[in-house]
Amino acid sequence: MDQNPIIRRASTHYFSIQYDKRSAPFNMPTHHFHSNYEIYYLLSGERNYFIDGHFYHVTQGDLVFIKKNAVHKTTTTGKHDHERVVLYFDQAALGNKQYLLDDPHSPFNLDSPILSLNVHEQKYIEDLFYEIKEESSVRSLRHEEFMEALLIHLFIFSLRCSEKKLQQNENNENLLQTKIAEVVQYINQHYHSRITLETLSKQFYISPYYLSRIFKKATGFSFVEYLTTVRIKEAQKMLRKTNMKVSDIAADVGFENISHFIKIFKKLSQCSPLQYRKMNP
Repeated sequence: MDQNPIIRRASTHYFSIQYDKRSAPFNMPTHHFHSNYEIYYLLSGERNYFIDGHFYHVTQGDLVFIKKNAVHKTTTTGKHDHERVVLYFDQAALGNKQYLLDDPHSPFNLDSPILSLNVHEQKYIEDLFYEIKEESSVRSLRHEEFMEALLIHLFIFSLRCSEKKLQQNENNENLLQTKIAEVVQYINQHYHSRITLETLSKQFYISPYYLSRIFKKATGFSFVEYLTTVRIKEAQKMLRKTNMKVSDIAADVGFENISHFIKIFKKLSQCSPLQYRKMNP
């Protein structure tokens, strides 16, 4: 956008584009809303953005999509230097392509209004914003039609980026499920051994913190909860089908301390190991 920093504001009947570069502290004085759609692009710096009850941290290369009548406000993060361009448009600006706004993959309809672009996408979108800004100020022949085409171009490009990132997230989710399935299988086969988050992280090349988080997300159990449940279920099976001593069963299923085993067994089975054996001859 530095290609022509003189052009700060430009508008047509259905469009308005604004460009600003600030180095002083700036906070919007109030929350506000309007009947137009808004696309905010941060060229440099970082900002905090409040949108319909949610706070977002916006950084360079982020596109922000704000629905009409959504309450929003930007504030400083403490790092004041930032450069941004904002495009406001009425849905009529899309001509006969207004249905794009209702597409379920439209950036305006996703859970998060923030679309983070890679370097290639940033260059593409910045060139497109510059062309929109230039056309808004020059108003050449067939200006309205060309502006409509540019907006549709911008919107479809954003839609493609959004769909691509949704697909990437879905692929990552599938990889996550596959990895956790492998971890669960490993625990099921090695529950009797000494298993810790650290040993699992080395086995599957995942940090202990990340493994703990994704395991809980995928299974609903913490790692310790799942391992303990597997061990107690196996202990119950051995109590039903063998005459082994409780202490031997505890050791066989991976407990190093008999008192701890009995405590956990009572917690999960609502009775002691010996009581369980008597109730399940």
